[in-house]
This record gives sequence, C-alpha cells and structure tokens, in this order.
Amino acid sequence: MKKDVEIEFNFDRLLAGAEEVVAHKGGKIKLRTWSIDPNTGERGLRRPAGAAQRLLQIADRAPELLMELV
Repeated sequence: MKKDVEIEFNFDRLLAGAEEVVAHKGGKIKLRTWSIDPNTGERGLRRPAGAAQRLLQIADRAPELLMELV
C-alpha cells in the first residue's frame, strides 16, 4: 500500500512555470518537448493531472489572464 506523501505548495515555482508557458505560447522562448509513439513506445502518452491540466487550458485559451498575475 502506498503511503501518503505531503507535497509542499510553492507559489513562486507555480508562477515561474506559468510565465514560461505564456512566453512559450507567445513564441518568446522554446521549451524542451518530446513525444512518444503510443504504437512503439513502452510508456505511452502522459497527461498532466488536475490543477496542472487546468492551468495549461487557461494558458492555451487566455494567456493574457496569466500575464495579469505576473
């Protein structure tokens, strides 16, 4: 059975990540990306969970909202 692990919330790291997403979407920086072919790769595709997925949706649809936080 897996033990519960406490994860410390770090707003500065979250904000820095949001700034990187906005800069990437705006073409100002290039982030490292990769893809795994689900037909040949062993791991398949991974999707971010919960809040991370929602933050990426916001960054994609309305990056100006994130810029207001910066």
